[in-house]
Amino acid sequence: MEERRKHKRYKKALSVRYSCAKGPLIIESKTKSKDISAGGVKLPLDDALKVSDRVRLAITLPWKRQAMDAIARVAWASPRLITSDFTIQRDCGLEFIWTSVPDVQKIISRM
Repeated sequence: MEERRKHKRYKKALSVRYSCAKGPLIIESKTKSKDISAGGVKLPLDDALKVSDRVRLAITLPWKRQAMDAIARVAWASPRLITSDFTIQRDCGLEFIWTSVPDVQKIISRM
Protein backbone atom coordinates (compact mmCIF):
# COMPACT_ATOMS: atom_id res chain seq x y z
CA MET A 1 0.00 0.00 0.00
CA GLU A 2 1.32 3.42 -0.93
CA GLU A 3 1.97 5.92 1.89
CA ARG A 4 -0.35 8.94 1.48
CA ARG A 5 1.03 11.07 4.30
CA LYS A 6 2.92 14.24 3.42
CA HIS A 7 4.82 14.47 6.71
CA LYS A 8 6.91 12.06 8.74
CA ARG A 9 5.17 10.97 11.96
CA TYR A 10 6.96 10.83 15.31
CA LYS A 11 5.64 8.52 18.05
CA LYS A 12 5.72 10.93 20.98
CA ALA A 13 3.56 11.02 24.11
CA LEU A 14 3.27 14.78 24.59
CA SER A 15 0.87 16.39 27.08
CA VAL A 16 -2.04 18.04 25.26
CA ARG A 17 -4.85 20.22 26.56
CA TYR A 18 -7.81 20.51 24.22
CA SER A 19 -11.14 22.28 24.02
CA CYS A 20 -14.01 22.22 21.56
CA ALA A 21 -17.35 24.03 21.47
CA LYS A 22 -20.34 21.69 21.08
CA GLY A 23 -23.41 23.91 20.89
CA PRO A 24 -23.65 25.80 24.17
CA LEU A 25 -21.17 23.44 25.87
CA ILE A 26 -17.39 23.55 25.83
CA ILE A 27 -15.58 20.23 26.11
CA GLU A 28 -12.19 20.60 27.82
CA SER A 29 -9.78 17.87 28.79
CA LYS A 30 -6.17 16.68 28.83
CA THR A 31 -4.63 13.74 27.02
CA LYS A 32 -1.32 12.43 25.64
CA SER A 33 -0.47 12.38 21.95
CA LYS A 34 0.13 9.04 20.26
CA ASP A 35 2.06 10.55 17.36
CA ILE A 36 2.68 13.96 15.83
CA SER A 37 3.83 15.40 12.51
CA ALA A 38 4.08 18.79 10.86
CA GLY A 39 0.58 18.24 9.50
CA GLY A 40 -1.24 17.06 12.61
CA VAL A 41 -1.46 14.91 15.71
CA LYS A 42 -3.11 11.63 16.74
CA LEU A 43 -4.91 11.78 20.10
CA PRO A 44 -7.29 9.65 22.15
CA LEU A 45 -10.26 12.02 22.52
CA ASP A 46 -13.64 12.24 24.16
CA ASP A 47 -16.39 10.40 22.29
CA ALA A 48 -18.40 13.61 21.84
CA LEU A 49 -15.99 14.91 19.20
CA LYS A 50 -16.84 14.09 15.61
CA VAL A 51 -15.13 14.28 12.21
CA SER A 52 -14.85 17.92 11.02
CA ASP A 53 -15.10 19.39 14.57
CA ARG A 54 -12.58 22.17 15.21
CA VAL A 55 -10.43 21.76 18.30
CA ARG A 56 -8.13 24.18 20.13
CA LEU A 57 -4.91 22.51 21.30
CA ALA A 58 -2.06 23.40 23.65
CA ILE A 59 0.76 20.89 23.08
CA THR A 60 3.57 20.83 25.66
CA LEU A 61 6.97 20.57 24.01
CA PRO A 62 9.58 19.18 26.42
CA TRP A 63 12.26 21.80 25.84
CA LYS A 64 10.03 24.91 25.62
CA ARG A 65 8.49 26.92 28.44
CA GLN A 66 5.38 27.74 26.50
CA ALA A 67 3.04 25.23 24.87
CA MET A 68 2.57 25.18 21.10
CA ASP A 69 -0.97 26.43 20.48
CA ALA A 70 -2.89 25.09 17.51
CA ILE A 71 -6.30 24.99 15.89
CA ALA A 72 -7.02 21.63 14.28
CA ARG A 73 -9.80 19.78 12.50
CA VAL A 74 -10.79 16.22 13.38
CA ALA A 75 -9.93 14.47 10.09
CA TRP A 76 -10.81 10.90 11.13
CA ALA A 77 -11.97 8.96 14.18
CA SER A 78 -11.57 5.27 15.03
CA PRO A 79 -14.43 3.15 16.39
CA ARG A 80 -15.40 3.78 20.01
CA LEU A 81 -13.39 2.17 22.79
CA ILE A 82 -14.48 1.75 26.41
CA THR A 83 -11.47 2.41 28.67
CA SER A 84 -10.61 0.71 31.96
CA ASP A 85 -12.33 3.54 33.87
CA PHE A 86 -15.47 3.06 31.72
CA THR A 87 -15.15 6.25 29.71
CA ILE A 88 -15.72 6.16 25.98
CA GLN A 89 -12.85 7.37 23.83
CA ARG A 90 -11.64 7.02 20.28
CA ASP A 91 -8.36 7.70 18.54
CA CYS A 92 -8.67 10.76 16.32
CA GLY A 93 -6.43 12.22 13.66
CA LEU A 94 -6.34 16.00 13.88
CA GLU A 95 -5.10 18.10 10.97
CA PHE A 96 -3.46 21.39 11.94
CA ILE A 97 -5.22 24.43 10.50
CA TRP A 98 -3.06 26.95 12.38
CA THR A 99 -0.13 26.70 14.81
CA SER A 100 1.71 29.27 16.92
CA VAL A 101 4.99 27.82 15.63
CA PRO A 102 5.91 28.82 12.05
CA ASP A 103 7.99 25.73 11.22
CA VAL A 104 6.35 22.79 13.00
CA GLN A 105 8.46 20.21 11.12
CA LYS A 106 11.69 21.77 12.36
CA ILE A 107 10.42 21.81 15.96
CA ILE A 108 9.11 18.24 15.88
CA SER A 109 12.22 16.78 14.23
CA ARG A 110 14.23 17.90 17.29
CA MET A 111 12.35 15.39 19.45
